[in-house]
Amino acid sequence: MQNVRSIFRYLRVFLIFVLLQGFALYLYFTSQLYPSIQFANSTKGISNSFVEAQHSYTKYFGLTEENRKLQKAYKTLLEKSPISFIRLDAKRATIEDTLFKQNYSYIAGEVLRSSTHKANNFITANIGKKHGVKRGMGVINHDGLIGYVYEVSEHYCLVKTLLSENINIDVSLPNGQFGLLKWLGSNPNAVNVTGIPNDTEVELGELITTRGTGGVFPRGIAVGHVAALNFAEGEANWDLSLKPVVNFGSVKYIYVVNHLHKAELDALEASVLE
Repeated sequence: MQNVRSIFRYLRVFLIFVLLQGFALYLYFTSQLYPSIQFANSTKGISNSFVEAQHSYTKYFGLTEENRKLQKAYKTLLEKSPISFIRLDAKRATIEDTLFKQNYSYIAGEVLRSSTHKANNFITANIGKKHGVKRGMGVINHDGLIGYVYEVSEHYCLVKTLLSENINIDVSLPNGQFGLLKWLGSNPNAVNVTGIPNDTEVELGELITTRGTGGVFPRGIAVGHVAALNFAEGEANWDLSLKPVVNFGSVKYIYVVNHLHKAELDALEASVLE
């Protein structure tokens, strides 16, 4: 107790000075208009900076939720698109909702990992068996064709992209002529189409789309634009080089294509092959 009293006596002058200084500042800012405004503005500036920082933080972490909303909205648009329906009555020309039956639905997912410079390139996505994903399903995004599901676990799937060896997908020119999509394994910005007769008129820049056979992809999904035309060596066909519409190095979201009547289609085709 004696020590506390000694310390107080030693600091009493300093404490009195602090109290008087605080009182003087209070009188100064409350009695003078300009200093009080400056003081208020300075504290407001600090407050605004804090609010702006908080807003930026909230905005940044809110992007994930916004992207999910956009993804959900695009999935809904896909499922309402004509490419996702089949016509029930071919004799009637009037287009009404009752004439069509939904043929495809879509499972939305996010990309966790991807590659572009290997012999076989894959995308890992956060959707699996639990979400209805099965091996062999087609995969697209908002730009166009991605590939197909190669392996699937309970919560994840591996998507084999167009940038892979031995990937064969039926594609079509705007005039209806069809060919086979392949990748030569060297350039992530180029895929090739073979099997198109070289007497077929092909123009640079033409958009090549999916043919829609096999029930894996809807007809008309964008694949790429014709970038070069070459004669296939020893064949009477074009060797077309396409620039893919999808930038595989920046894919963030995918949609797995669920063909609602694929079991029926597979059973029908299997009966012919038996």
